[in-house]
Amino acid sequence: MTQFFSQKDIDQYRECFYLYAQKGLVESSSHLRYIMRSLGYSPTVQESQVYFKSKNGKIDFACFLDVLHEHQRKGDPIKEVLMAFRSHDRQRKGVIPAKELRAILTGMGERMAPQEIDRVFREANVIDPKGLVRYEDFVRVISIPLPDY
Repeated sequence: MTQFFSQKDIDQYRECFYLYAQKGLVESSSHLRYIMRSLGYSPTVQESQVYFKSKNGKIDFACFLDVLHEHQRKGDPIKEVLMAFRSHDRQRKGVIPAKELRAILTGMGERMAPQEIDRVFREANVIDPKGLVRYEDFVRVISIPLPDY
């Protein structure tokens, strides 16, 4: 794996892996997703299930590196999200109606509950007085890694 990751990255991944997989094995797809997200990756529920099944439900550190490499090859999720929002930006002004964004978040992909969306909108503070969301700002805010306490 050193051909795909620097030694520094491997050391960081190892430390995180063994912090959360104390038995040396990832025990479920949700466990895998949690560890990957703690490293700044953004696997979906479906992706983590596929990765977990592809390794026959037994993911040690070497397999974990394989999973990370495979996930990296898929592309940049932030760019993909921005492209998806641009497809809803008919006038190409960098904004979409908050109402439309709410419909997207409750109806597509990993659906969010209305209460979650209200909280995200409130905390992100990205809706202007006209009810429009600058989607690049929205994606930037929701992409900020959580603090490491």
